[in-house]
Amino acid sequence: MQTLKHKEQCGSKNVLHLIKLTLIPVVIVYLFLQMIITTQTAGVSFQKRRYRSKSIGRQYFQEYTTAATFVTKAFNGSNPEDLFLKLTRAAVTKKSNTFQSTCSSHVRLLRGYQRNKRGFLTLGLSTVPREGVFYLPKALESFISQMTDENRNECVIVIFLGSHNSTWVNMTLSMIDTQFAESVSTGLIQIIQPDPSIYPDFKTITKRNYNDTPVRVHWRTKQNIDYAYLFAYCEKLSEYYMHIEDDITAAKGYINEIRPFIANTNKSKQTWFLLEFSTLGFIGKLFRSSDMCTMKDYFLLFKDEKPCDLLINDLKRIKTQIKDFKSPKSLFQHFGVASSLKGKIQKLTDKNFKDAPKRPIARGQNYIFPNLTKKKEPGDLSINFKRNKFVNPRARVLTSMETYASFTALRPYAVRLGGYYWAKSPNASDYYRILFDLPINITLLEIKTGHPSKKSDRLESAKVKAGHHSEGNTCEDDIILGNFKNGIFLTKFNQPLLFVKCLDIIVTKSQKSWMIIYEITVQTPDMQKEINRQRPVNVQKDADAKVKIKGRQIKPANT
Repeated sequence: MQTLKHKEQCGSKNVLHLIKLTLIPVVIVYLFLQMIITTQTAGVSFQKRRYRSKSIGRQYFQEYTTAATFVTKAFNGSNPEDLFLKLTRAAVTKKSNTFQSTCSSHVRLLRGYQRNKRGFLTLGLSTVPREGVFYLPKALESFISQMTDENRNECVIVIFLGSHNSTWVNMTLSMIDTQFAESVSTGLIQIIQPDPSIYPDFKTITKRNYNDTPVRVHWRTKQNIDYAYLFAYCEKLSEYYMHIEDDITAAKGYINEIRPFIANTNKSKQTWFLLEFSTLGFIGKLFRSSDMCTMKDYFLLFKDEKPCDLLINDLKRIKTQIKDFKSPKSLFQHFGVASSLKGKIQKLTDKNFKDAPKRPIARGQNYIFPNLTKKKEPGDLSINFKRNKFVNPRARVLTSMETYASFTALRPYAVRLGGYYWAKSPNASDYYRILFDLPINITLLEIKTGHPSKKSDRLESAKVKAGHHSEGNTCEDDIILGNFKNGIFLTKFNQPLLFVKCLDIIVTKSQKSWMIIYEITVQTPDMQKEINRQRPVNVQKDADAKVKIKGRQIKPANT
C-alpha cells in the first residue's frame, strides 16, 4: 500500500516537472514576442516624442519584471533583470543606433541621443577647461540661435568633453541641462566623453618638432587625440562634418550659406577633401563624413608630429586636392582670448567675417601688401635707400610699436616704396612682424636699422625669430635665428630654412632713442637663382649702361 502511494507521488512530481519544462519555454517565447511588439510601439513613440533608449527601457521595465515573476520562480529565484532587461535595452538600442560609426570606440554618450534619420551637417567641437573663463555657453547660444527650425532638424552639435575633471564636467553638464535642455531632448546637442585609456603617458613623448616646448608638444598631441575620437563618433551622424571651436560665434543664417557653397563646389566636379568657411586655424573646416575614420587614423598616427591644422593640410594634399575652396566671407568669428594652452593669450579676429562692422584699419597697426603707386612724397619718404632690388615674398606687415607720421611699417619691406619705418622709443617685448601669404624657404635674411646716412636711431637690442605656424596675426612654433649686432642682422643659411610662415623682430631691451628700419631682405632659393643668373660674368658695360652677356643685351634690374 505504501509502495503504491509512493509511486503515485512520484508520478505526480514527474507530471509537474514535465508541465514546468513545457510551460517555461512557452512563457518565455510569449514574453519575448510581447517585448518585440512593445518595442515597436515604443519606436513609434520614439519618432513622435524623441525619447532616449534608456527612457523607453525604464518605461516598460516594470511591465517586463511583473510578467516575469512566475518564470523567476521556475528558475529558482534568479533576478528577472538578468533575463529580460538586457533583451529590452538591446532591442531598443538597436533601433536608435541605426547610424552608429564604424570606427568609434572608447567614447560614451553623456547627454542627448543619436537620431534615427541621418542629417545634413554635424558641427563638432572639443572643449576643455580654460583658466578663469567659460566660453561654451556663448558659443552654443550663437550656433543654435542662428539656425532655423528646419536647420535644427537636419543638424547636430557634438560636444567632446576633453577633460575628466569631475568638478568641471559636472559644471558643464549642469549648464547644458539648464540652458539647452530642449536642444538635448530633440537630439540637436550630443555630449560625449572619451575613456581616459585613450591617452598615452605624455612624459614618454620627447619629440620637439618646430622647437616646441614639452608643454606645447603634450598639449597639441592631446588635442590631436581628442579630435581623432570626435571625428570617429561623428562619422554616421550626417552627410557632412564641420569642425568648430568653443570660443567662436556664427554669422546669421550660416547653415543656409554652407549648403549652396557645397552644391556649387560639387557641380564644378573638382576633387575636394576640405572646404573652408573661416580664415583662422582649424575653425569652419568642412569635410565629408565618409572621411572621418581616415582622419581619425591619420591624426592618431601623427599625433605628436604636427599641430592639427598642419596635419589637415598634409592630408589634403594626400587626398589630391590641389585648389583651395574658400567661402567668399567667413561664417565664424573668434572671440576668445584665453587659449586652451595654459598661459597662452591669443587675440584673434577674422577680418573677413560676414557680419563684421566695417571699420577703418588704424595706420601703423596693420598693413596689407598694397598695389604700390608711384606717388612722390616729401623728404626722406621720396628716397629709396634700399640696395636690394628684388621683390620680397608677398606678406603682411604689422607692429606693436608707435609709428611716427607716415614712416609706416611696410616701407622697409616693400622694395619699391621709398623712405623707412620710424618708431618712437620701442619698449621691451615690442615686435615688428612679417606674416607671409604662403610658407616660404629662406636662404638669406638681412635687416638694416638706423638712418641710412646719419647712422642714428639704430635698434640697440633685439632678436629675430622665424615661425612655422601662424593664426590670424600671431607667429607661433618659432625658433630664434639670432640677435642684432650694431643695428644689423644678417644670416645666410647653408641649407634653406624650410616652411617659414612668419618672422618676428622682438625688442629685448627698452631704449630712449627712436628706431628706424630702412631695409629688409628675405631671400628664397628662387630669388637666389635669379641673382646668380643676373650676376655679371664676362661682363662689359658700354656707355649706355647696357650689359652684354654672351651676345645678348639686357638692362640691369630696377636701375
